[in-house]
Amino acid sequence: MKAIEAYNLALRRRPDLPDAWFHKGRALLEAGEPKAAAMCVKKALDLRPDFPEATILLERARAEEAGA
Repeated sequence: MKAIEAYNLALRRRPDLPDAWFHKGRALLEAGEPKAAAMCVKKALDLRPDFPEATILLERARAEEAGA
């Protein structure tokens, strides 16, 4: 998926960007990869704990990973 490749490139250059981790996680979730999505969104929250959209997306990714 081109979006994920673009986020990978951005994150190789700047791994400290929480928005890039968040959007990569969202793209992975849309691609049906909830475990990888959760890992990316968790990284976004580690970098920016006050990120409500990421908290919601992490809950969604974990629910999809659990099969809910």
